[in-house]
Amino acid sequence: GPINAALQYTAAHAEEAKHQPLAAKRDKTCSAYQVALGRIDPANPAAAQGAIDQVLAAVKTLRTAVESLKDAVQKAYEAWTARESDLDGVTEQVREMAEWGYEKAAALGQVLEVIAGKANARKWEEALNALEQVLPKVKPLYEDFTAQKAAQEEYEAALPDFDSQLAEVATCEFASLEEESVQIVEAADAMRELATAKDYIAALEQLQTLLQRIADYLQRLEELREKKAEYEQVRSDLEPRLSEASTCEFQVLAELDQQIAQMTTQMEEAAAADDYEQALQLAGELSAVID
Repeated sequence: GPINAALQYTAAHAEEAKHQPLAAKRDKTCSAYQVALGRIDPANPAAAQGAIDQVLAAVKTLRTAVESLKDAVQKAYEAWTARESDLDGVTEQVREMAEWGYEKAAALGQVLEVIAGKANARKWEEALNALEQVLPKVKPLYEDFTAQKAAQEEYEAALPDFDSQLAEVATCEFASLEEESVQIVEAADAMRELATAKDYIAALEQLQTLLQRIADYLQRLEELREKKAEYEQVRSDLEPRLSEASTCEFQVLAELDQQIAQMTTQMEEAAAADDYEQALQLAGELSAVID
């Protein structure tokens, strides 16, 4: 009776390879029991005694083995069921990561499939050990995944405004800003590669850095535009006087004519190099010489 009760439990919860040999021994013992019963002779008790002793010894040995297996399986099964929800939870996390496209989700999914396979095969202890090993590995990865998703939302929200500003940077109108313009555009391409690779944390950090660089660039651009407009106005005001000075009718003014020509060249070279501060200073000095 106790053997059958224990085997009923192991049939439902133990590995087939561990349960089946004991079940076969139980069946063999039952056959031996029937043989011993057949040998019993009330007139000759000694006739069946050997078979009876053999069957009783086999039953006791088998009971010890079966109950030992049942106790071990029950302990392992209960330990597993107490943690099975952890497998469900981490499986859901890995599924979420895989659907998003997290790079390491595929390998984690394969590990979880192996664990589920061990549980399906009733290898409770192996499944639990494997689960306890994988849980600490999934935790930081899921935290990184969560952070990447949050960074993605912030990155994508900031991207339209960034793109509109970048368009102005890309159409550089001053030679002095060209190198910075090229560097910003190249950095933006690298940022997009990070986003394509799902590294939104790094992409967001790059975007924030670029936004500051673009802000500095646009401030410098506005300053140059203002100085250029100021210079062009001064240059326009000087033009009639330069024309008059260039048509010198007195030899005594030749040296001043040469000085005006040199200063005009220097002023225009400074303006061509976007050094409007210098160009304006030269324009002021030139005006004094023309006077």
